[in-house]
Amino acid sequence: MRVVCLHGWSGSIESMRPLSKALTQQLGSSLIQLELGQYTSLDDDLTLDDLATAMMNAWIEQRLPTAPQSINIIVHSMGALVLRHWIRRYFTPDTLPIARCVMLAPANFGSVLVHQGSAVLGRLFKGFHFKRPFQVGSQLLDVLELGSPWTVHQALEDCFNQPIFNTSHILTTILIGSEGHRGLGALLNEPCSDGVVRWSSAHLEPVRYCIDLSSHRPEVERVVSGNQVAYQIISGLNHASILQEEGSISSKLIEAIIQGLKVTPQTFQDWRHVCENKTDAYLRALDSKALCQQHVVSVINQYTHPVTDYCMTLTEQRCDDHHLTEYFQSHVHLGCHVYRNDKSFRSFYWDVGAFWNAPDQWEALHWSLVAMPQFSPPLGEVGYMSYDDVHTPAWVLDESDMKALMQPHRTCYIQVIVPKAVQGVFSWVPSKVDISPET
Repeated sequence: MRVVCLHGWSGSIESMRPLSKALTQQLGSSLIQLELGQYTSLDDDLTLDDLATAMMNAWIEQRLPTAPQSINIIVHSMGALVLRHWIRRYFTPDTLPIARCVMLAPANFGSVLVHQGSAVLGRLFKGFHFKRPFQVGSQLLDVLELGSPWTVHQALEDCFNQPIFNTSHILTTILIGSEGHRGLGALLNEPCSDGVVRWSSAHLEPVRYCIDLSSHRPEVERVVSGNQVAYQIISGLNHASILQEEGSISSKLIEAIIQGLKVTPQTFQDWRHVCENKTDAYLRALDSKALCQQHVVSVINQYTHPVTDYCMTLTEQRCDDHHLTEYFQSHVHLGCHVYRNDKSFRSFYWDVGAFWNAPDQWEALHWSLVAMPQFSPPLGEVGYMSYDDVHTPAWVLDESDMKALMQPHRTCYIQVIVPKAVQGVFSWVPSKVDISPET
């Protein structure tokens, strides 16, 4: 069965050649290099729609099979987003031509790279040798940005509404490196990442919450993805070196890729357990106990309009003792990124390993949300109700809620519906005309 290779942002065909060469030596004639990676992802004019169209044109031109489950594919970084959009545009779950997919460091839920890539530094380092200098594919970077609405909407389709990365459709293996970059590249490094993509951003088994505050009593709905993927963190590799041929490190990667290309529906669960056990063994050997999770939060009102000015916090229920709340802010909460084009979307990064290793036991957590403008008559007669320890928290999490929420290596999407209240806008004016009926 032939294999398609698709590179990521700022990549090229050349970036995939070392991997293709190593795989060809192992698989022989069963692997045919298809140079579908010849797209200029640094061009500012390109969108994902353009890339999906170009991919379909190349697919037809190369006479690649379109019968269900008739070809395998390897993608790197943003190539995963291109693939998922192409699938969404042209196929249904029953007509997917992909049988197996191996994702290398996929930016399925964004990348920290965008914070640098769209700035001057990113343009100098990424756009230096490009035919249109100082362009880094700004429209594609909007998709790659942490907290991007596009990645959320895509996940709602292929992770929840019609999950396709499972034994019934595409047998998917996700491999990501354990190391950050050195030198100037260390500017991008974060805990639990390969220097560009967070471990939690790569995974395709997200969980979704809806916290509806617009009803009489706050309602919380939790939905788990229907995807099942094999997920492995491979030690010694970063976002760039995962494509390079490097002795013993490469042999571990090549072995995992080949397993991902040969797995069957009958052996897939065993392969998932192998990947899980190898990841657990690597994490146990670490000096750092950081285990991170990404939370993408969007806030809307009851009219589905975005709420762009808000503060979301988690506090310990015991109001007389703030040391656990302080611990959460200083050890668990690693940062928050506000999506540039829609500030109602934000990416929160939490160390759930630190959460479960807190110096004291969590009794309960209060999920608080304060949005502006606040509804506070008579000073503020148009605005949003406050949900905090002073009023009523948006969500009180008990131990089971915390265990369900605080899990590493995945993205958790949380949509909050906060009611907008209005008071005193209209008033009755007494009529001075006698309108009583005539007798």
